[in-house]
Order: sequence, then structure tokens, then C-alpha cells
Amino acid sequence: MQRKELVDIISDKHEEIPLKYVDLIVQDVFETIKQEVIKGKTIELRGFGTFYTKQRTQKTARNPKTGERVHLESRRVPYFKAGTIFKKQVIEGRYFKLTKRRNK
Repeated sequence: MQRKELVDIISDKHEEIPLKYVDLIVQDVFETIKQEVIKGKTIELRGFGTFYTKQRTQKTARNPKTGERVHLESRRVPYFKAGTIFKKQVIEGRYFKLTKRRNK
């Protein structure tokens, strides 16, 4: 799925919001996540997952085409860890909406 398709789906669900505004909001959400992760912050979206960076250590690797050994420096890489609820939905192959329980 591409971003345009995501925008179309959201726009279909919320017909009262013009398509251009949905597009701007989706774009802004992704840009904000990227900017904060680049700064080294963790973005935790409950029920979905967590975006953060991991530090990869330096190592010696091998180029699979030539067999030549290549030295890789340590570096930060973006990482996404799916949340427990999202994992369960994927495993079961179905979406289910969670509702808040209210204690009375």
C-alpha cells in the first residue's frame, strides 16, 4: 500500500474532511515520527508499536557478489517494534477493536 491509498481509505471513512487535509495530516504524522526518531527519541503508539533507533556495532561483512571482505562502521538505524495487540491481530489474521473498560 502506498501513502496515497492510505489517504484515500481515511478520506472515505471521514467524508466530512476534505481529501487535501487528510493528505496533509498523514504526511505531517509521518514527517513528525521521522524527525523525532532522527533526534534519538522514541515514539510509542499504544496498540500499534514503537519507533526508535538502534546502534549497530562495527563489524566485518562479506560482499555476496565478489566475496570481498568489507568493514562496516558502527551506525544508528531506524527500528520498529510491533506492539502486543498489533502482533496478536496479525497472528489471528483479523482486526478487532479494543474498548476501554470502565470500573464502576
